[in-house]
Amino acid sequence: MKKIFALIIFFFIFTPVSNSEIDEGEAKKTKIWTKCKPEKGVKVNFKNEDEKLKTQELENLLLGNTLVSVDRWGTFAIYYPSKKQTVGWMPKIHKNGVVEDWTKGTVTFENDKYCRQWVYWKSGKNINCWNAFEGEKRIDMRSFYFTCRNGKPDGDQHIVFPGNIFNVEYEGTSNADGKLTQNVDAVETVINKYFSQYNK
Repeated sequence: MKKIFALIIFFFIFTPVSNSEIDEGEAKKTKIWTKCKPEKGVKVNFKNEDEKLKTQELENLLLGNTLVSVDRWGTFAIYYPSKKQTVGWMPKIHKNGVVEDWTKGTVTFENDKYCRQWVYWKSGKNINCWNAFEGEKRIDMRSFYFTCRNGKPDGDQHIVFPGNIFNVEYEGTSNADGKLTQNVDAVETVINKYFSQYNK
């Protein structure tokens, strides 16, 4: 009996967080991230710096689509397959389409904020929240900035592409225990067109 009880306790404590969803109550209380920093050389041009995206606008923008941008860690992509689930990866870091750095996560849209939490990436294991503003067009696509309390955006412009543009498929929760694949040709086409100035 003691062994069974010990196993139940062990399972309860060590069940992966990937099965849980972001705490919406906590997200509502979470303040916007303190300090953002644009990438070097980025000229920030808000379409209207007085009009941040509302909760429903954020949800409509991202749900079912793929976001691509660059920040201090490099070029990244995030796909939003359902209302709360998301998966993020570094599309340039791969071998024959198998991505070497990725993680599942959860997301919520509360009080005109975009809040996200990752399963595996240390930088996002806590809930982080941003405001979002539309920027000037990047070539032929709408762009968006995700900003912090210091009023500055994180990284470069963010572009949202319709659907699962990179045909990403995955199993598990991250590169630590699973596998994620992508369409390399689609990745190279998008990155070379919109973010070719970045090496990583």
